[in-house]
Amino acid sequence: MVATQPPLPINIMPLQYADIPIVSRNTASAFAVDPHTLVKQLGKGGYDMYAISSSGFLDNLGKKNYMHFKAVSVDPTTNDDTGETTILGHISWAFRGVSDQELDKMPRPHQPPITAEEATNTIVTVAAEDENTTTTAAAAVADDEEATNKIQRLHDLEDEDMQAWMSSIVPPGPCIFVTGLIVAPGYQSRGVGSRLLQKLNETADAMGLCVWVHSSHQAYRAYHKAGFEVTRVLELDLDEWATRGPREDEAVMGDLNLDGTRQGGELGGNGLEEGEQGQRKWGRYIIRYLKREPRFPASSV
Repeated sequence: MVATQPPLPINIMPLQYADIPIVSRNTASAFAVDPHTLVKQLGKGGYDMYAISSSGFLDNLGKKNYMHFKAVSVDPTTNDDTGETTILGHISWAFRGVSDQELDKMPRPHQPPITAEEATNTIVTVAAEDENTTTTAAAAVADDEEATNKIQRLHDLEDEDMQAWMSSIVPPGPCIFVTGLIVAPGYQSRGVGSRLLQKLNETADAMGLCVWVHSSHQAYRAYHKAGFEVTRVLELDLDEWATRGPREDEAVMGDLNLDGTRQGGELGGNGLEEGEQGQRKWGRYIIRYLKREPRFPASSV
């Protein structure tokens, strides 16, 4: 078992355009060791999670109804080789049904020292220099149509389940949807996710808003500690959907601790379920749809 490390001293600050390459790289690194993401790539040609993430930030960072915050370490021992402050994680959420008057009170990213156009140029440069920004570990497989259709059915199943949640459980009216919560690999189980969720909860409580989130298997524990409750579950046997078994260097659910961190800090643990002999499996993955009620409901928003 991995020894528990003490929480890091952290400041929570609004995300800036200049941060987009860093948080996009953190996102790509986190998804690169997620078994669910790896399986959903099989037969699909791979996801460039760096490009997807950076494009999303460029599109949404300036939008009034979106909020993005970063967790920045104030511990000099966690700074990178250049002496720059390390971004340990980030959180994003979207408001629904909230008035412009309320949204105008929210903190916004500063344009200086980098604009959206400059951020785009930086993103392209970083992507060209860093071949690890693309999550491709599971991509080289299954060119045949049957395998590709199998993965597409998994995507369709999850899309339909999401729509069922939105239509049958989430009520109309003002609320918050969490659109992303990422802790950089190497800083998990250090209180980063809890601090980011604390910022979210403080905002929701001040505005009297309910918060909804489609949670990954690994993030559930952090959300649960932050007061979120399960409203719907989709359980997946990844091996029933996968078009091949995991390679030795690929993450599987059996490698994960309860908080989503890697056992021993390495990829490719034994990945074996009880009673199996010598065969690694992707494992079972649970998507949870969560809800948190505000502690101080507002009479109106």
